[in-house]
Amino acid sequence: FLLVRGAHVVPAANPPAVSVVDVVPTLLFASGLPLARDMDGRAALEAFDDEFVRSNLLTFIQTYEAERFVVRRAPQP
Repeated sequence: FLLVRGAHVVPAANPPAVSVVDVVPTLLFASGLPLARDMDGRAALEAFDDEFVRSNLLTFIQTYEAERFVVRRAPQP
């Protein structure tokens, strides 16, 4: 069970199931940070409205466990 609250959150009567491993990816997405490819779980995009999802690209890095990492974002249209 994941409780999400905020300006761009969409209330749902029967939201899809989430797991404890989905919490960190969802918080990273909501914060505008990339998800790690080696991370379990998924960002619960269905919790946010379409405008927020479109304006905040889902980005990835290889891992957060590296000593150095580079984040590359696609250009905004």
